[in-house]
Amino acid sequence: EKGDRWRFFFCPVGAHPRLKALRKKRAEDGSCSVFRSNLKALLLQTPLKARNIIAIDPGFANGCKCAVIDKQGKPLKFRKLFLRKKDDFMRTLEGFIADFSVDIIGVGDGQGSREAEAIVASLVSKLEQRGNSNIKFCTVREAGVSVYSCSPIAAKEFPDLEPAERSAISLARRLLDPMTELVKVSPENLGVGQYQHDINAKKLSEALDDAVEQSVSFVGVDLNTTGEHLLARVAGIGAARAKKIVAHRNEKKEFKNIEGIKDVKGFGAKSFKQAAGFLRVYGGDNKLDQTWIHPESYHLAKKVLRKLKMKIEDIGTDRLNLAASRVTPEDFDIEEETAKMIIDAFRNCEEDVRKGIK
Repeated sequence: EKGDRWRFFFCPVGAHPRLKALRKKRAEDGSCSVFRSNLKALLLQTPLKARNIIAIDPGFANGCKCAVIDKQGKPLKFRKLFLRKKDDFMRTLEGFIADFSVDIIGVGDGQGSREAEAIVASLVSKLEQRGNSNIKFCTVREAGVSVYSCSPIAAKEFPDLEPAERSAISLARRLLDPMTELVKVSPENLGVGQYQHDINAKKLSEALDDAVEQSVSFVGVDLNTTGEHLLARVAGIGAARAKKIVAHRNEKKEFKNIEGIKDVKGFGAKSFKQAAGFLRVYGGDNKLDQTWIHPESYHLAKKVLRKLKMKIEDIGTDRLNLAASRVTPEDFDIEEETAKMIIDAFRNCEEDVRKGIK
């Protein structure tokens, strides 16, 4: 203001309260941006789908909590192992690998992780010498797993299990599908920054929630298999509608197409328009529902198919890919960029977009 101009000019650097506030705001904005980037990198990790996984939550005094899950994330076996009993540790893991056809072993990065990794590495080397070279192992971030294991969400999922068992299962699922598991934990508990508690809590929470919603929208969700916690993060759905979708799915079985979501109570045309582009239905009666094409643009997609002399059932096949390689976006009676995006959607209709992220 005019009256503060000279006083502001002669104040030592950083001494004027308005200058301090401005610098603090810039620092908080920059920090939130860094935390958002870190969180998105976590959520967009490439999933290790269709694999049976062993996860080890390491520990010294209380032992290592070991869980086996199948390709759908269902827990198969749980066992507590001790680092000081190396032979028993290796023998038990080897039995799990043989009994459940395990592909991956994940070791949590908490206390005792180095010792546990050394045992696992010895086991993998031993199996390779026997000709079994398919087993791999890696490290899994534990940030927030203890928070999840004691949360109402975990209690609802696994009411008969102890927190230690829930922790090990959650670690395994973080390998199977990181995003689906990580959204169950408050972003502030995922260790996305060392000084996050020095920032305005509301501003940080809003920034991190926005990062989660962007990541979920970027990947898309399977309408027939995704849980309510991930569905709630999709634009236009929210927590209340996500519960209704899951309840409708449980009562009337799976959705045959994206249009079927309109049958869910409280899901109107406006909500459908906002959410439909982020939803997928695999194995339904319309293969366009497997792509990232919004239902409002299906008429353009069909126009491209007619030009390629293909049918909807050909989407994702080598035949369509070959036909698409022989034409250019200029050959269609629609915008070139739109035609290019539609063809890319046809080619990648069954691929997870996270596979291409480095």
